[in-house]
Parts: sequence; structure tokens; C-alpha cells
Amino acid sequence: MRAKKLLLFDFDGTLADNSEGIFASIRYAVEKMGLSVPPPEVLRTFVGPSLHDSFLRVYGGTEEEAAEFVRLYREFFQPTGSNMAVLYPGMKALLRRFREDGYLLAFCSSKPYQFVTKISKALGIFDLFDACFAPGFSASASDKTGLLLEGLGHFGVQKEEALMIGDTKFDVEAAKAAGVESLGVRYGFSSPGELEAAGADYIADTVWDVYRLVTGRALPNTCVIFGAGDPPGTCPAFEKDALLVAADGGLLTMRRFGLTPDLFVGDLDSLPSGAPEGIETLRLPVEKDVTDTDAAASAALERGCTDFLILGGTGGRLDHTLANLTLLARLSQKGCRARLSDGKTTAQALTNGSLTLPARESGTVSVFSFTEKSEGVTIRGLRYTLEDGSLSSDFALGVSNAFVGKDAFIEVKNGTLLVFYPDKLS
Repeated sequence: MRAKKLLLFDFDGTLADNSEGIFASIRYAVEKMGLSVPPPEVLRTFVGPSLHDSFLRVYGGTEEEAAEFVRLYREFFQPTGSNMAVLYPGMKALLRRFREDGYLLAFCSSKPYQFVTKISKALGIFDLFDACFAPGFSASASDKTGLLLEGLGHFGVQKEEALMIGDTKFDVEAAKAAGVESLGVRYGFSSPGELEAAGADYIADTVWDVYRLVTGRALPNTCVIFGAGDPPGTCPAFEKDALLVAADGGLLTMRRFGLTPDLFVGDLDSLPSGAPEGIETLRLPVEKDVTDTDAAASAALERGCTDFLILGGTGGRLDHTLANLTLLARLSQKGCRARLSDGKTTAQALTNGSLTLPARESGTVSVFSFTEKSEGVTIRGLRYTLEDGSLSSDFALGVSNAFVGKDAFIEVKNGTLLVFYPDKLS
């Protein structure tokens, strides 16, 4: 990729996942109009183009009906739906890194300017951008190509110095019409093959792929958190660039292993010697509603980590062990890889995805449903198999399965599993 100066970001599906708010607002509007709610695959197509154009494409009708749909949509979205957006994991850290690298950042969205600014301020990213190119509050169609060209003129950059980053064919098509290169992100709302068919110049699967493609450099996204529980017997091997975080008393374990944390997070109730010197420190109050390990994970998420390993997260207080398993599930539900190890057994959360464990001649694997129900569960390569079944949180059906010398495959289509297996720390 030729060096860029200006990065123009689409909003929904690129910076933030606001699907819950968007879909709820669409349902509200069409039900008020006496229309049937479209199926999920059609709802997804509303993300990207203007609401006005999407209504006419799906329902037909008149300009007046399209305008009424937009009015009703905003009637729900403005006070309620706009508050449902969440940033994709690692997004804030990505934007901060681009700023540190000297890039100009701008919103370029078909979403009305008022909503882009309101939501981005609530999500804490508004101040990371240099400008916002978005339509006014009218119900008419939005021309993203025109917004792109407006951005180029505003900053005085050449077309080859700009890059449009978005998640649907509409972003790619607008970039082509403006003579600007495009980077499509698959983690948003595009359908399989959509970005390729539209002719995206570059395609990213993850937030950190965006950074790699733009800069030609990779960023570490692995975090190892040392807690104050029972430590592993030996020091594990880490990726060279992993972020090492000491959660309060976990600092003592790191010192025993000869490790220096990149970040210390805690209330110091396990460290009579006080806060460490020369280390970035996030000091927490003693009275709080989260554990030190939970706060450490939140700090690592802010720094862009999406792969977590927790050590020293078991033993001692049983309630803290349960809290750490709950943390695994929550990280997994945010799209992260999340594991906890005591040196003998690894617990890994799995949400709407699959996991393959290398073949072993012996050892046990236990699979539990963390969510009330996990559906579409498949287990292959172990003594007891399951094909597209269901597990519930009130029955430990999946305990003590066994390796039989084959690769083990575990999948869940809807829900979150906690999978326990023997593993070396790596």
C-alpha cells in the first residue's frame, strides 16, 4: 500500500457495532407503519446506505413513506437506539496508535452528523478524529462519494494519499467513484464475498489487520495477566511482544519469575511494600465493584489486546476463581480469545465459534455451557461425541470427556462454552 496521510472511517460496522440499536429502531419504525419486520439477513442490509434508500429498496413505496420511515426510525434511535453502540475490541487503541503515528483521521459516514458526533463522544473516540464528514439531518439519500471528496478538499490531500475504511460494498463503491483506495473490514456487516465482489483494494479480518495493512507493521495483541492466586509451577513462554500485566499481588509472582510488568493494576491490598516504582500504574480504590484482575483486563482491552491468558487466577478464594471464569466468558463475548491456566489445566471460553485441541493419548476435556443455553454444540474426536446438540448451564453433561488419540473439535453456534483441557503454557 502506498503511504497514506488521511484515513477516512465509516462508522457502523467499522468503528462501532450498533446493530442492536439499528435493528431495534428499524423494527419500531416498520411496526408503527403496519409493515412486516424483515428477516435478520435483510435487516443487515440497512447498515451502510442511507435509511431512505434502504426503505425504498426493501419495501418500495413512495418518497413520503420513505420519509415517514426515517422519521419513525429516528424517533426511537435518538433517545434509545443510539445508546446501544459498542466499540469493536481494540478500536480505541488502534485509533490512538494511528494518531501517534501522525495520520489524519476523519469520520466519513452516511449516518447523520448529529448521531456520529453524539455516539462517538459517548464512546470516547470523538477527540481522536480531526473532522467529521456526514450528511445533515434530512431524510434524503446521502452521497458518500461527495463526502469523501469533501474530506480530500478539506485537508488538501491528493487522492492517492487517502484511504477509505469501511465494512460494506457501499464504502468500496464510494471510494472507487472518488478515485480513492479502499480497505474493507470483514468483522462488520458485509455478507461473505461482498467486499471482494465490490473490488476492495485491501481486506482486513480484524481490527489489528487494519493497522498492519495501512502501516506495514504488526502490533502485539496478546496480554498475559498475573493474578494473586496460586501461580503456575514454572514460568510459561510468551510471545516476545506480549503485554505483561500484574494484577496487584501477581507482581510478586512476576518478580519470582524474573519478569517486569508493562503495567501494574491494583489496590495494593496484597502488597505491603507499596506501589512498584518505574512501572506504569493504575491505582484502584480498595472499595470497588470489580476485582483487580477484571480491571487489568479492561485496561488491556483499552490498549488493543484481544488475546488473553490469565495466570494466578485460581486457588485461594473460591469466589475470585469464579469471578475469573466469568471474566473469561465476558472477554470471549467481546470477540477475544480468553484463557486461564493453573499450570496443569487450561480453561478457555468459546463464544459462537470453534476450537481444535491437538491429539493426545490421554487426558480429559470438560465442556460446560456458561450461558443459560448453548445451541449448535458439536464435539468430535473425543470419547463422547455430540452433533449439533444443546447444553444448559444447570446440568454438567459435558464433564470428564476423554482424548482418544485424535484432534478434538468443539464448536458452538449460539452461546458461550467454558472448555477445560490439559495443556502446556505457551
